[in-house]
Amino acid sequence: MSENAPAGFDPSPLRIERGEAWAELRRGDGGEVVFEMRDPSHHWVAPVGDTVLTVGGWEWWFLAGRLSGDARSVEFVSGGERYGAELHASCWLVALPRDAGVAGGRLVATDPWGEQLVMIELGMVANPPPRPAVPRVELGSRRAPVTLRFDVGPDLKGWIAGIGLMIGLAGVNFALGEPAYASFSLVVALLIALAFLMRLLPGAYDLHLERDGFMWRSFCRTSRFRWSDVVDFRPIGRNLSDVGFDLAEGRGIPVSARMFAGLSGADRHLPPNTYGLSAVQLAALMNAWREDHLDREVRGSAARS
Repeated sequence: MSENAPAGFDPSPLRIERGEAWAELRRGDGGEVVFEMRDPSHHWVAPVGDTVLTVGGWEWWFLAGRLSGDARSVEFVSGGERYGAELHASCWLVALPRDAGVAGGRLVATDPWGEQLVMIELGMVANPPPRPAVPRVELGSRRAPVTLRFDVGPDLKGWIAGIGLMIGLAGVNFALGEPAYASFSLVVALLIALAFLMRLLPGAYDLHLERDGFMWRSFCRTSRFRWSDVVDFRPIGRNLSDVGFDLAEGRGIPVSARMFAGLSGADRHLPPNTYGLSAVQLAALMNAWREDHLDREVRGSAARS
């Protein structure tokens, strides 16, 4: 058994659900205790060690941790309010409303005799802005495949700035008598230019929507997903300018990949482009195609039965 797993810890004994958000402590593949949280915009997986994990979502904060001794209770005290934790085998899990999490407070644990085991002052950073609502849109009766063309316009200034910066650095290094650094800058500028030109190739990064799924090509790679294998298209990223989606139950990705995916708030994401739409509009369009596919599957199953 891993040193990180207390004796008697069940496979999945602790779970808290709050609306669309949930968090749980479970045993990982290596026997360690793993914390997992998901809400409509975040997905986070991490091992539970000797420090308190604090993960903020759109509506709730979730805290998790371990104690060195047996405890009777664990609670979070903030603004005169007390929030009890789920406790099992020295591991604990607690959910806080967003406002309480931002305010911070004290985490207090007591032993079976009522003595205080530990008190930790916690102050969490403010949550991100509210997630934009993705409206429901209705598709027309015609279901012909649709191709959304990659729109290079929004990224053009960034690409030109990157190339110009590298060329400028090359000139400075030549003037300073550093030909090696100058040559390196020119090589980087060339690579940036080639990457940009690759995006201009016909069909590169175009998003194809079909009856059963969607796909796009990037360089030599093709990414393809069935509508039934994905859920919840939504804006993601620091500025909510890209569109991400989650994989349906049973189509998950490894825990190691989920930790990276948790940084963006989605299991996977579409190419970094919104094809002339806003991120909210593109997410709504993708959700509409997915729902239309699922509706057709339901009607087909009913007709066959």
